[in-house]
Amino acid sequence: MKTLILIALLVYVWTPVKGSDYVYNYNLENNLISSQTVYCKNHDGRYIYPKFKYNFTYDDQQRIVRKEIQQWDIQSKSWKNSHCLNWIFTTDGFVIEYINWNKNSNDYTEMQEKQVVIKLNDNFLSMSIFKWDQGNTNWTLKNNTLVLNSSNIYVFH
Repeated sequence: MKTLILIALLVYVWTPVKGSDYVYNYNLENNLISSQTVYCKNHDGRYIYPKFKYNFTYDDQQRIVRKEIQQWDIQSKSWKNSHCLNWIFTTDGFVIEYINWNKNSNDYTEMQEKQVVIKLNDNFLSMSIFKWDQGNTNWTLKNNTLVLNSSNIYVFH
């Protein structure tokens, strides 16, 4: 019985996707995904090598507040920070910030884009994507979308 449970757990945590060149490994803490590692298959499909690692942070309501993306560095054989996504929740929606890793400051300081999602009412969401304009040092609107909620399913138009 213990062997069956262990095999089921390994199948759940180490999951190849059929027809894909990727294999995913999930680490769980308190029933939440704390990290996910993405492996690529080599050209003949016999071996895998690390590609990306995602680290997740949650708030007290178990909502994701940060997703850190790291890339595997073949030369140093270690994970290197790439960028992160921060979720900031408000009373009427949320903001997702896209921030690049800054090697000089050793921190996520180079914010590139942000997406602002606002619930207008029970039927509509407003989604606006902004890009940081370094030259003018301000945010520029890239895209603005109205999202229709049809039977509690959000449909993007």
